[in-house]
Amino acid sequence: MIERAEAIRRDFFKNQIGKTYGIIIESKAEDGCYMGHTANYIPVKIKTKLPDDMGGSLVNVKIIELSDEDYLIGEII
Repeated sequence: MIERAEAIRRDFFKNQIGKTYGIIIESKAEDGCYMGHTANYIPVKIKTKLPDDMGGSLVNVKIIELSDEDYLIGEII
């Protein structure tokens, strides 16, 4: 049952590639990229480098790929 739920989630994530979302920036990852969520709670890592004071900001991001972990990867447009 868990495997099926994970497969459904990954398929949903794959269908988001190419779409644009408003992302609320929440935290900075160790690699310097920011993490955030869409309005419907999809986790997104933003590849575009940003200033340090961007936490809490809303940015438009195009989803470009699915990570091997449990989030999508996007870049600011």
